Amino acid sequence: MIGFPSPLASAMRKQRIPGSRSAVWRFFERHNVTVKKKSLRATEQDREDVAKARRRWMRKQGLFDPAHLVCYPMRPQPAPIWSD
Repeated sequence: MIGFPSPLASAMRKQRIPGSRSAVWRFFERHNVTVKKKSLRATEQDREDVAKARRRWMRKQGLFDPAHLVCYPMRPQPAPIWSD
């Protein structure tokens, strides 16, 4: 897009690295580099030792009695500086 530089192009220009956004993506494609989003679930949870420790922790927590919960009132927040 003309007039809308990408963060990648801006970072390259700032570091004085010659090239273009398309050249970078071609490099990624040639070397099988993919941009992946983070998973919603940690893969460590699938490990047996982690799952076992998790189950043990949950058992130790037990059930809680809502009558024993203590709720503290929130402290008043200061007014923003820009308020009139």
